[in-house]
Amino acid sequence: MLWRNPDAALEVITYPCNRVKEAQEKSKNLALVLADQLLA
Repeated sequence: MLWRNPDAALEVITYPCNRVKEAQEKSKNLALVLADQLLA
């Protein structure tokens, strides 16, 4: 199915990539908040 529909294949690939990026951003923000709290 994905061979016949490259747009669907791209969606299958980009969705998890975007989720990983979001998770990385959240963890980075959490680390910065925790560091600020330790320094305060």
